[in-house]
Amino acid sequence: MVRNLSKIKLAIISIITLIIFTIPLCSAHVPKEVEGNNTLETALIVDDPTKSWAIYAKIHEKGEAQYYRLELEESQILRASLFVPNKDSFVPNLIIGGLSLETEGVLPDDVQIPEDYGYIVKEGNLEDPEYEPFTPASYYYLADFEKEIEDTGTYYVIVSDPDGEGNYGLAIGKEERYGLVEWIRVPLDIIKVRQWEGLSLLYIFLPMILTIIVGFFLLIWFGKSEPKRNYTVLGWLVVSSGLLYFGSGVMKFVEMIVASGKANPGPLIVVTVVFASLPVVLGIFTIRKGIEFNGDIYLKDRIYLAVYGILALFVWAGFILGSIIIFLASVLPSKILKK
Repeated sequence: MVRNLSKIKLAIISIITLIIFTIPLCSAHVPKEVEGNNTLETALIVDDPTKSWAIYAKIHEKGEAQYYRLELEESQILRASLFVPNKDSFVPNLIIGGLSLETEGVLPDDVQIPEDYGYIVKEGNLEDPEYEPFTPASYYYLADFEKEIEDTGTYYVIVSDPDGEGNYGLAIGKEERYGLVEWIRVPLDIIKVRQWEGLSLLYIFLPMILTIIVGFFLLIWFGKSEPKRNYTVLGWLVVSSGLLYFGSGVMKFVEMIVASGKANPGPLIVVTVVFASLPVVLGIFTIRKGIEFNGDIYLKDRIYLAVYGILALFVWAGFILGSIIIFLASVLPSKILKK
């Protein structure tokens, strides 16, 4: 028993260490969805525009422009990058407007710019895809703008295409900062991003669904070979959480393979492997813990389960549902869990 506890402690320490050393290596953006910002008056106000945001949006018709408003102070950096999910996507343009900017390029007829504003037109240019290790994914970047602001004031970032329509992404800011809630909800945001990429929910979750089905099948099959083993409510709850953790890691590995098929990941693939491995490792330990439960549950067991649930939130394991289930298992009365 002491030996098993030592292994669990070692696993927890290892996971925490991996988190600490991996997060600074990643370049990621806080996801943001938008709608209805197709005039200057309805421009989306980007709060904290120096923070790194990733906006996933859609141009609905030819000639439509979408506007983003940034309040920047002198010496702050205005950075914007435009990208699309697929090679056969449309190729919109990136336009930056501001009082201190010198005009460059020809402004499309359908694009609005305040009087006395200068503007810079960055025409979209479809290049080779780039690998994103954090989610993971691969995108085609079309245009990029970065400049230190000379005058405090209002600036506009505009996306427009007079000839096409479709989904686009806009990265604004360059300071990688996550709030606690933003970090925990990343797995849910990624589901929306995958849908923005054009994938169905069935396609997105298929690796996890298959993992859970196979996992339960193996547990039941091996259980028949051990007549003395009798899974309790506690055991099934913990095993279910573990399979959700494991399945979310499998999903990330599948996403990595798909993304690597479009763009060469290079050394960045190591970051993805680490982030995908964390849920898998946590899932294995959680499943083993669930299999071990075959009777009473003690306070130390409840503490370990709660720790597993907290760790899962920070390593993006189980889409939050896994943590909810294991938190439930850690607080339910023993008379229920032993059934």
